[in-house]
Amino acid sequence: MHLPERPDPTTVTAPQDLDKFAPVISPTLMSGACDTTWASDRLQRRPMGGIVLMLAGAAIYYRTRPQPTIAQSSTEAEFTNMTDANKAALYIWWILDELGIIQDITTPIIADNRGAINMAQAYQPTRRTRHVEMKHFAILQWIDDEFLKYIQS
Repeated sequence: MHLPERPDPTTVTAPQDLDKFAPVISPTLMSGACDTTWASDRLQRRPMGGIVLMLAGAAIYYRTRPQPTIAQSSTEAEFTNMTDANKAALYIWWILDELGIIQDITTPIIADNRGAINMAQAYQPTRRTRHVEMKHFAILQWIDDEFLKYIQS
């Protein structure tokens, strides 16, 4: 019946690092973050990507995995992971819609690679991005349709 009194837990992450994340505007609006390490797999030289989607301040989707292809740049690795984050966000978006939890505004996703964010918001590939597979440029349509937007961390 009696719970022991213990001090509040301390966070592992520094408070100034936690300030980068946007406060929860509404508990029914989804947000997310994604990040990639470039060529961190020492044997196969593939990037490792992580994605988290949040709703009401809690993670409702989380995934980390090596990417299926070897990226030729950190921007390509981040862009590929951003595309995976978009796919997951759209999937959750439609599930929430079926449940009656309508997403009124675009879903913000935090990313930290300026080049990848600029590629996502450009409306076409540039000559410097010819090496990126075209299937990842579906992200341009999703951003244009205002399902998602990227925020520089």
